[in-house]
Amino acid sequence: MKRLVYQAAWAVCTLVLCAGAVAAGSPGGSFDALAARIHKASSTNQQSMYSRVLRKSVNAAAVRNLEQTCTQQHPGADVQTFTLVGVMRQDGVFMAPIPLPKNDFTSCMADQMASVNFPLPPGKQHGWPVAMQIDGKTGKVLYMAGDIQPALPQYRQAASTATPWLYTPVPVRPTHLGKPCAISVWLSVGVEGRVEEVDVADSSCPSAVRKAAVAAASQWLYLGTPGTRRDDSMDVRLSFDFGRSRVQVKL
Repeated sequence: MKRLVYQAAWAVCTLVLCAGAVAAGSPGGSFDALAARIHKASSTNQQSMYSRVLRKSVNAAAVRNLEQTCTQQHPGADVQTFTLVGVMRQDGVFMAPIPLPKNDFTSCMADQMASVNFPLPPGKQHGWPVAMQIDGKTGKVLYMAGDIQPALPQYRQAASTATPWLYTPVPVRPTHLGKPCAISVWLSVGVEGRVEEVDVADSSCPSAVRKAAVAAASQWLYLGTPGTRRDDSMDVRLSFDFGRSRVQVKL
């Protein structure tokens, strides 16, 4: 019944938005083309609605079972969080998602995702482009491209100073952080916008926090300037301030 109600809710979307979703969700093409489609879709009201529904309704228990299986198959390769990038098919199947960061555990999770039933996406025909961060222990969806990220400085919203980041998950703040600390990292961003390497520059944080910061930074996606393409990787510096109640990002 809930599935039918959800389908009916999406059926009332406007013709303009639905047409945009079809274009945004078309499969195939390069990774940077997929990133551009994710960026286009993330600016719509449909994306906000789908993000809320997916985070509430995703079968976290099923994802957690897969995480346990992949941890057993690849001990030592599991992560606190990871990201899956791809297209959600109209029947709720995640089509061959690309894992970030890529290791044995995340690749195992990406291969197994077809067995999880996700909420049906908006749009028609080819599905909906998705980038989402998943908790590596509980299976919960933590963040999706297009979500408002309160940890980022507000000046990113100004057109003249906006940093062209498509997807910016922040580290999970440890529950028992003894005192505030800060860590700066250098990201090597490839021509398609994926982070290829993360190096710690400065840190006053314990090792568990450093690990969380590196894991989150390795999942960032850079959109770049539409219509242009870089020929080489570039270096970008990020800083994470772990306060007593939240994590703040400095770009």
